[in-house]
Amino acid sequence: MSKRDYSLFSKEKDQHFVTLVVYVDDVMIIMRTDSQGITQLKQDLDKTFTIKDIGNLRYFLGIKLSRSSYETFLHQRK
Repeated sequence: MSKRDYSLFSKEKDQHFVTLVVYVDDVMIIMRTDSQGITQLKQDLDKTFTIKDIGNLRYFLGIKLSRSSYETFLHQRK
C-alpha cells in the first residue's frame, strides 16, 4: 500500500511489477508487466470478491488512453 495514496497497491516479485488502483468502491485498474500475471490476479480476486472485467481501460477521469504495440498515450482535450 502506498503511504501517500491508500487506494494504490504495488508489488514487485521475480522481475515483474504489478500495480492495483481502487477508485471509489467499484473500479479497479490493474497494471502489470506480464499479461499472464494480470489474468492470474483477476482470477485470485474473483475467488474472494465478485468482479466484472470490462476490458482494457480507454477512459478514466476524463483522460483518454490509447495504445500501440509498445506505447500507451494519454490525452485530455480540456
